[in-house]
Amino acid sequence: MNVDQFIVLAVVTLLVLALYKEWVNPALSFFGAIVVLLVTGVLTPDDALKGLSNQQIAVIFLLMLITSGLRSVFGGDFFLKIFSDQLTPRQFLLRMMITVSSVSAFLNNTPIVAFMIPYVREWAERNKQPASKFLIPLSFATITGGMITVIGTSTNLILLGLINEYDQPLLQFTDFVYLGILVTLIAWIYFYFIGYHLLPSHLPKIDNVKSHIKEYIVETEVFKGSALVGKTVADAGLRNLKDLFLVEIIRGTEVISPVTPDHKLQEGDFLFFSGNTQSIYKLINEDNGLKIPKEDKMESLNRCLH
Repeated sequence: MNVDQFIVLAVVTLLVLALYKEWVNPALSFFGAIVVLLVTGVLTPDDALKGLSNQQIAVIFLLMLITSGLRSVFGGDFFLKIFSDQLTPRQFLLRMMITVSSVSAFLNNTPIVAFMIPYVREWAERNKQPASKFLIPLSFATITGGMITVIGTSTNLILLGLINEYDQPLLQFTDFVYLGILVTLIAWIYFYFIGYHLLPSHLPKIDNVKSHIKEYIVETEVFKGSALVGKTVADAGLRNLKDLFLVEIIRGTEVISPVTPDHKLQEGDFLFFSGNTQSIYKLINEDNGLKIPKEDKMESLNRCLH
C-alpha cells in the first residue's frame, strides 16, 4: 500500500466514523474529507471540481428546487384535502404511499420525505394515531417510487453520469418502469396488509414521559422537625448531587422552579428530584431530613389547579 492509498483509507475510515458518531454535520464531514485529500495531494483541484460540472449532479439540484417550488405553490391546504381526517389509519397509509411513490418517480427522494414528514405527523396527531406507523412506509414509498424511472433517485442519476463519462450505452428513461412498478405495488400491498401491524406504536416523547413520570421524578418532603428547616438548598447539600437534580419545590399552592442555591427550605416543602431513582432513595435513607410523603403532592396540586 503506497502513501496515497493509506491516506484515502484513513480519510474514508474517519469519515464513516464521523457520520456514524455524528461528531459534526454530515456536510462538514464530507467537506473536511475533501480538504484533507486536497492538502495531501491525493486529489488535484481539477479532480475535486469535476463533480460539480457533472450534468447529473446539476439535475439533482434542479429537482430539489422543483420540489421546494411545489411546496411553496401548493402549501399545506392541498395535502389537507388529499389526506382527509375521515380516512382510517390504513386508508391514510395507502393513499400517502400512492401519492408519494407517484411523485418520487419524477422528483428527488430526499426533499419529498423532508417535505411530507410534517404533514404525516400532523395527520397522526390530529387523529390520535402513532406517527411511527406511517413514517417508515413514507420512506419506503419514496424509495420504491424512485425505482420506476431513471431520474427517480440521485443514485440513478449519478450512475447515468458515470456511464456517459465512459462512453457506454446510456440507460433509457423507461428501462426501469415495469420492474419499478412491480416492486412499488408489492410495497403498497405489504404495508397495507402486513407491515402496518408489525410497525411499533410509539407515543410522542412528551406523552411517553408523562405516562412514566414516576420513573423519572421522585417526590420528597421536608417533615416537621427536619434538620433542613431554615437551611438554604446549598447549605443542605442538595446542590451538585451525584446523579440527581432538584427540579422544583412545591410550597402549598406555590411552585418554585427553577430552585436557586440560596433558596431557604421550610417545613412541609415538597422537593422533586430528577435522576437516578436509586440515588434518591439512598439520599433519603441517609436520614438527612427528607422523607417520602404519604400523599402525592403533584396529583393533589393538579386537582387544586383544575
